[in-house]
Amino acid sequence: MLEHCSQTQQHIAERVEVLVRGLATVSIIALVDKAKGYQRLREKRALATILEKFLAKELQPWTRTFPYEFYKQIFSPEGMAWT
Repeated sequence: MLEHCSQTQQHIAERVEVLVRGLATVSIIALVDKAKGYQRLREKRALATILEKFLAKELQPWTRTFPYEFYKQIFSPEGMAWT
């Protein structure tokens, strides 16, 4: 993928490649867990934690911009359930 990019697109392609590899890894873990019946035993944020570990340091600022409490507060005035 990277060899087909122009110089201006190179940095974007590198970040996308890191993200795709991380998502693929987490997807495989989730599929194996589901096939084995472990998805019920897994902690709620376990897959997100695994993905964060795979992301390159330059992508980490994009992973969690706001704390989860912020989103709960947005949902509650609208009467929507936070899941």
